[in-house]
Amino acid sequence: MVLLIFKLTYTEFQFYSDLCSSRSCPIFLPVVKDVVQDAAEHYENAWKHEQQSSPAIGYKLAFNYLKASRFVDAVDVCHKVLKSHPTYPKMKQDILDKARANIRP
Repeated sequence: MVLLIFKLTYTEFQFYSDLCSSRSCPIFLPVVKDVVQDAAEHYENAWKHEQQSSPAIGYKLAFNYLKASRFVDAVDVCHKVLKSHPTYPKMKQDILDKARANIRP
C-alpha cells in the first residue's frame, strides 16, 4: 500500500483525497497524510545530501510539501530549483502557482 501511495500522481492524489474527505474512506486519509509526511522527510534528507542541487529531488520534495500542506516550504524549494534550473518542466505550474494560491487568504 505504501508503494502504491508513492506512485500516485497529483491528480490521483486529489481524487482519493476528495473521495476520503466525503467520509467514504475514513481510514485511508490519515494513512496518506502519514506517508506524505514520511516521504517529505526522506526527500528533505536527500535534498540536503545533494547540497540542494538536484532538480528532480527538489521537484519531488516541493510536491510532497504541497501534499502535506507545507506551502511556504514548497515555495522555498521551488525558488531554489528555478534559480539554478529556470526551465525545469512543470515546476512553476504544478507546484509554485498552487502553493502560492494556498498561502493567500
